[in-house]
Amino acid sequence: MKISWKKLLLVGAFFLVKDYLLLGRLYNRRKRKKMKRLYRKYGLSEHGFVADDCAHSLPKRYYQWDQLSKSLPELIKSGKLFEEVNKCKKLSDDEVLALVNLSTSEKRRVYIILGQVIHAYANVHKIRKEMNQLHTKNQIPSQLSKPWLSVCGLLGLPPVLTSALDIWNWQLIDKSKPFSINNITCISTITGTKSEIYFHMIPCAINWSIGPLVQRIFEIPELMNSNCDESIISTLLELNNVIDESRQIFGRVKKLVDPGVFYNHYRHFLTGFWDNPQIFLGCEEVRQINDIYFQL
Repeated sequence: MKISWKKLLLVGAFFLVKDYLLLGRLYNRRKRKKMKRLYRKYGLSEHGFVADDCAHSLPKRYYQWDQLSKSLPELIKSGKLFEEVNKCKKLSDDEVLALVNLSTSEKRRVYIILGQVIHAYANVHKIRKEMNQLHTKNQIPSQLSKPWLSVCGLLGLPPVLTSALDIWNWQLIDKSKPFSINNITCISTITGTKSEIYFHMIPCAINWSIGPLVQRIFEIPELMNSNCDESIISTLLELNNVIDESRQIFGRVKKLVDPGVFYNHYRHFLTGFWDNPQIFLGCEEVRQINDIYFQL
């Protein structure tokens, strides 16, 4: 039985296309797995570094922290911050260990709200001089320090507030409208001022604008190795547009953040502990607890 060259070519082409599609699927599958690993490693979402699921509250057993966070600006104004913190219940080791069972967004919430309270506790005397006498021990109570240092260990973060305040602490003002600098605000604050809110929401909006490009930026080294010049040029041109957009967003800082309010009030809470060393009570126990976490 004779088989024509045309039929052989058609059969060959069929298997060639089939193999090409199979290789393409395998490549895309490996690419997706690689991206998932990168996203897990750097805590990325579809919006880049901006979290897409910021927790607004914590489970009932940590209810006192939510309440303390909500009243923080008023406690600073009234001078009752130390009094309210000292009223907080101390968690048992089992309750501290239970932090490992919280979702990622809930752990981030603990990091944010306890971090804000601790930084306020350590630095409030800088803006309220009458509280100097109450703040002579330079100690962070264990009811704050133990859970906060523990969750810092779980998240792999240093025990100090970071730019996580920009990307893990936002919410829409009007959920029926899209994300924009005019439609976002902080979930929790230290001072409750507009200047504090926009000091963090402007970087949040900038991070959001670059979010869709984050994955493509990670792919550039691979595109370079594959000589995919057109894809690289396309990504760089989009990046240029995003940088222009970021400049426009940042340009609004002059109107949205009052320099006087920031410098004389909020700035002091962001200095951490470098000029005001603190003893974190319960620290040794936390190290032991963190050792258990890292063995899990």
